[in-house]
Amino acid sequence: MKTSPNNFFFGKVFIAWLLIAAFYAAAEKGMRLRHAAKHGERGPRMVIDDLIEGRYLIPNTDRKSKTGSISINEHGYRGHSFEQVPPEGTLRFVILGDSTTWGGTTDETTFPACLEKVLNRRYESNPPIEVVNAGIVGLGASSMRVHLERRIVKIKPQYLLIYPAANDFYTIMSGSSITGKSADSFFGKFNVRLWRYRRSTFYNVFLDKVKQLGISPQAEAVKFVPFPKHGKTFFQEEYSKLIETALQLDIQPIMLAHSYLIRSKQTHEEAQHFLKGHFFQLGAQGALDGITAQNNIAREVAEKHNCLFLDTENSVPANREFFDIDALHFNDKGNEMFAEDLAKKLEQAGVIKPKLSSK
Repeated sequence: MKTSPNNFFFGKVFIAWLLIAAFYAAAEKGMRLRHAAKHGERGPRMVIDDLIEGRYLIPNTDRKSKTGSISINEHGYRGHSFEQVPPEGTLRFVILGDSTTWGGTTDETTFPACLEKVLNRRYESNPPIEVVNAGIVGLGASSMRVHLERRIVKIKPQYLLIYPAANDFYTIMSGSSITGKSADSFFGKFNVRLWRYRRSTFYNVFLDKVKQLGISPQAEAVKFVPFPKHGKTFFQEEYSKLIETALQLDIQPIMLAHSYLIRSKQTHEEAQHFLKGHFFQLGAQGALDGITAQNNIAREVAEKHNCLFLDTENSVPANREFFDIDALHFNDKGNEMFAEDLAKKLEQAGVIKPKLSSK
């Protein structure tokens, strides 16, 4: 009995796909083992996505790794426990942001945790000043607003410090939020592209290497992608809504500038050197234009609503010494420096009173 050419061809294709799948599975397993050896196991799930409640952290969750500990307290915030309603006389700040606010290898080295230490060490602090880390990986401006309405209002802070989300660039460039109610969402049908982005260690490591080497046509072409015109409109609308929501909830908002490794005053060549690839599918000039727009509009929106804006873009030097592996997240040293400068700016703005002299 002869095998038909079609059956022979499809049999070869099927075997090829099986080999590719086996290679991917082995590479994925190897990368996860390598990640676990370097950083520790992933640990329990800590984040919930809900169509009504938005993205939030599971209370009373702990994760230990070789790089440090992550503890989610009883209210669903990273860091130590605190009373839901601030004790009388307590000044409570909440810092709202994405992974760049959440960040830090341990609970004690995030910039909100560092800020709390600085404020209580350097300024009048009886009872202690509280700084709550309301950063969550994957938040964007719209999901930050949901988090404010659903959760932050319950802990009654006097001040809300808004650290603009880097994820807003993803929303602008893709037309959808990582955690939003879009076709990219896990709600509904399974999405392979989003699974790769959010779950595959091998895919993300390989993608990062390709970006750095610039060996693919896509990696080269993306260097010339400009920041889209509708991005400014997005910043204006979303940041205005966020500030208006805080004011309606009787919380005083303070807008901050985001401090990236890429800065508005850098040249195209300097930015490209730091990027070693691209920035949310933007080229170097597009990234510079987008970052300038984000921070300028944060200032404009704050002034329009008669709120405080603190220019923290240059609070940390544009130097790899203060950043993690990308152009977004501080390392421990960067977190400490950012917190020190933010404390000074809060004092200069009259939000914090200097410690009284002991004379």
